[in-house]
Amino acid sequence: MKSVSAKALITLTLTLGCLDRAEDTDDDDDRAEDTDDDNDPAEVEGDEPGECSDGADNDGDGAFDCDDSDCYGSPVCDDDDSGSSAPTFTPVEGDWTFGQGTWISDECEATFLSTPVGWELSDATENGFDLSFQFQEAGSIEAAPSCELRSSDFVCDAVVQKFSFGSVSIVLEANAEGSFSTDTTGTVEVTFDIECTGAGCNSNLAANPCTSVQSFNTFFDG
Repeated sequence: MKSVSAKALITLTLTLGCLDRAEDTDDDDDRAEDTDDDNDPAEVEGDEPGECSDGADNDGDGAFDCDDSDCYGSPVCDDDDSGSSAPTFTPVEGDWTFGQGTWISDECEATFLSTPVGWELSDATENGFDLSFQFQEAGSIEAAPSCELRSSDFVCDAVVQKFSFGSVSIVLEANAEGSFSTDTTGTVEVTFDIECTGAGCNSNLAANPCTSVQSFNTFFDG
């Protein structure tokens, strides 16, 4: 009877030892799985094509598409602080007409400024275009800047004109910028910086030097 009890005890001890080792092995496997999970690369918004414009929070950080900092610099989010991509318009080449101009400010009240009535737009690409302004007054000095286009906004090179009449000499710098709402409509704002020398300046300018700003709606008319 004692022999049977001894064998039973030995068998029980071996069984428990095997169970303990099995549990240890399971714990090791769990730790290995945890380590594998820790080594998985973090999800990043925009690391796959289309993720910056699919309307989904791909990395689960609460920010979507262009609102996620991981998408900053993506072409669909370029140059847009609001987080949504701006439309891109390449303007139609040809003659454009200006609507009635509006003075945003008119410090100069210049008597000699020509009246722009439109422009001829040429060499248009997604990055820029060339302009040749058209004026109401015959004999107006040519103004033909090149313009940089970013999305729907544009900024043109400065046009500097020097001319004299009567007893005055004028240096006029004009800077144009604006935006397109479609490829055939837009707005333009022209800033005039004027400096005058000569005895007749007070008769032709309200202030000297001075700055005036005028805006126009513009549309393609063929």
